[in-house]
Amino acid sequence: MSASTSSSNRGERTTVGSIEIDRRFAWLTAALFVLVFGLSSIPDLDDAFQGPVWSFLANAMHAPLFGAVGFCCYRTFATSRVRPGVMLAVAFVASATYAALDEWHQSFVAGRDATLSDFLVDIAGVAIVLFLVGGRSLLRGARARAAARLARTDAETPSHNQIETQ
Repeated sequence: MSASTSSSNRGERTTVGSIEIDRRFAWLTAALFVLVFGLSSIPDLDDAFQGPVWSFLANAMHAPLFGAVGFCCYRTFATSRVRPGVMLAVAFVASATYAALDEWHQSFVAGRDATLSDFLVDIAGVAIVLFLVGGRSLLRGARARAAARLARTDAETPSHNQIETQ
């Protein structure tokens, strides 16, 4: 496998085989993985933070945190050479896999446990963010296709001046 590095106005990219990686988002994704692992490694905090408000806030943070993981996974591999739908699926599977591994990791931490509800909140955060990103990508692609169709139609249709000279 060969690796090459190119610099562009969109950021630093590395090509490994036929896969193009945005190194900025790869590092950010790795940093988020480390952050999630660190937060998951904190033993039971029920003695320090008790009550339903703390419980709600702690669980509610799963969605935006894993939404950020999904976004960064998507942007790490999203290139103009790969269809957005494929990259959305890859980002979703990678994020969901990490969410499952995170819950499994928590099952080994004293005072913590793996819960299906946490996993589902993680997945919901990923799905919402990727839905928004995917909708934007699909809309941008639809606009580009419409503009190309319009340009093609304009090129094929004779102009008013061309009709008068015939």
